[in-house]
Amino acid sequence: MNIVEWEKMGLDLANEIDQTSVPAGSICLWYLGQEGFIIKSSEVTVGIDLVLSELYNAQGKTRRAYPPPFEIPLVPELTHIFCTHGHADHFDLSTVKGVLTKYPYAQSILPGGTEDRTAALDNKQISYAIEDQEIRLSEHCSVLPIAVAHETYEKDEQNHSLFFGYLFNFFGISLFHCGDAIFEPILEQRIMDIAPITVFMAPINGTDATRKSSGIVGNMDVEEAAKLAQIARARLAIPMHFDMFAHNGADPEGFVQEAKRIHATFLTWIPRLGTMLRIPG
Repeated sequence: MNIVEWEKMGLDLANEIDQTSVPAGSICLWYLGQEGFIIKSSEVTVGIDLVLSELYNAQGKTRRAYPPPFEIPLVPELTHIFCTHGHADHFDLSTVKGVLTKYPYAQSILPGGTEDRTAALDNKQISYAIEDQEIRLSEHCSVLPIAVAHETYEKDEQNHSLFFGYLFNFFGISLFHCGDAIFEPILEQRIMDIAPITVFMAPINGTDATRKSSGIVGNMDVEEAAKLAQIARARLAIPMHFDMFAHNGADPEGFVQEAKRIHATFLTWIPRLGTMLRIPG
């Protein structure tokens, strides 16, 4: 995997997010690595799968291919923080705790399987996503949690899905963040049902025997992600999950080439660390 670096980071990036004015009816999004994004509308600023900590292995060495964008005390103002599932590169307790401590009015929406790790947090700031139960974020913004299979569909004892994709609606702009998911018939049908989707985000790192032997749970690959974006009748497709770990990455250019090969009707955007994209309504 190529060396990846931040286009913008630290206080410069945090200030840009805080100070960017977003007209009603449009959104801005920033890429913070792996499947982490901050999405800002005129009413809410939402973080998804933000990991602002170093991730260390048993030898005390970082597993990340690049540092976090900023330290947790610099995190920009968020109204909501979502996590798609409990794996360390998607649910980082110190990040969630840091956001909720800095912004006492912020809300965190988490998947099943994380309840035992949030016992010390303020229950008033924590809720758990329920499959197909819409969450109202503001007057013009909502999100629908959709269960996905990170190889298999799984639930906890409270019947909460362990793995979610989130279908956001910002003033009529729909954005589906797949989380970690494989391409399979149930998700394919669900995407057909909720199409068209303005912005479609999907993992592309796939799976193989080497990953399986290391206990790495699989995702869809570039061909499957492009096919699903086409089924979604997406206006824009964004590949994810390709850059944080050298042993579990992918080449996002492969996604672009696959979109060309199938004569996709959607545009593509390869996110670069710390970059912003404006999406008009």
